[in-house]
Amino acid sequence: MKFRHKALIIFAMGHIGLVTLGATGMTVLADTANQLPLVAWYQQLTGADNSFAFFAPEVGPEERVTFILADASDHHWADDLNLAQNREANLSFSTIPFVLDSVDDETAWNMLRSMADTMLRKHPSAITVQVRVETYAVTRPDDTGEPPIVDFPSMGQYRGGERPKWLVLYELTFSRSGEVVERNDRDEGTI
Repeated sequence: MKFRHKALIIFAMGHIGLVTLGATGMTVLADTANQLPLVAWYQQLTGADNSFAFFAPEVGPEERVTFILADASDHHWADDLNLAQNREANLSFSTIPFVLDSVDDETAWNMLRSMADTMLRKHPSAITVQVRVETYAVTRPDDTGEPPIVDFPSMGQYRGGERPKWLVLYELTFSRSGEVVERNDRDEGTI
């Protein structure tokens, strides 16, 4: 076996080892702060640090961002924010609702405002845009007085006729000046 073949096999085994560590949530060193910078860079670059949590025992509901625009004569229409020329990039963009849940309020706010600005640039006749974050699920009352729990129906409930539907988590209506004209949150009981 030539040196080149041996090197490729060693490299492939190392890659598989890093993917396995990423999938199990382990690191090369016990302390992630002391992780070897080159190894951490390689894992991030190749996705070898991915935990593959989307295969977890529980799958969360699908979420989406929708846009409803209005002009001066109160004519309303919907549009989407497909910015890219290919399906994969737009699919990646569609993960933004999941990102909104995991970032701080200021970052989420800036992302929503940026999306609203983009839609208003795309439609010069629009004076407002309503940005809605929706989830495909059912709601269950919560006895604690908290907002309803958003979840999927159990198999028994599904057989009994309960079906998920698109529910508004929250919505913001932006004007051309960037001001919020109207705001509705799930926490305020808009679902």
